Amino acid sequence: MAGENASSSVSRPGTPAYPVGQVERGITSAHNDYALYLDTSALLKLYVEEDGTGTVERAVAEAWEVHTSEIAYLEARVSLARLWHSGVIESDDELRETVGYLDDDWEDYLTQPYSYTLAERAAGLATKYEGLRSYDALHLATVLEIASRQGERETRMLAYDRKLVKVSRHEVILYHNPYAHEASGKEAAGE
Repeated sequence: MAGENASSSVSRPGTPAYPVGQVERGITSAHNDYALYLDTSALLKLYVEEDGTGTVERAVAEAWEVHTSEIAYLEARVSLARLWHSGVIESDDELRETVGYLDDDWEDYLTQPYSYTLAERAAGLATKYEGLRSYDALHLATVLEIASRQGERETRMLAYDRKLVKVSRHEVILYHNPYAHEASGKEAAGE
């Protein structure tokens, strides 16, 4: 989950990448009138410095409110453990510090709980889009559920999972498509 990029490193020591205090539960930014949904691949970029971290930090700072799925916590913790086992997170202290940042910030995210209704919607999306994995289908179902409750306020999704981004652009507004250059290259080649 944490970026497909080998140049990952833990976010700046002593400073969480997430701009704590800028977006709090129920307190919103005056900058933009849109809700932002982060899947786990985007959420992790707030805690692990890698390509895209700046984009995610900017998106969070600009958004009216920031949402994610409750399942993102489990996915993030598993990804941080995998980064520790692989040596990207170099010490027990660094892992504890990074998990501490995530834990401290978690209550500031507006989280959508897992439900049978979401599972049904995710299963339908997985049927509609070949190759969509379970948790990615759940993230997409979650952002669609959140968007349906926003009324006239726009909901944007930010993700760095290639398949999820490809599928999501048909269902929701993307804050940023990190793979847009790949799509335009294929279209130019007539694919």
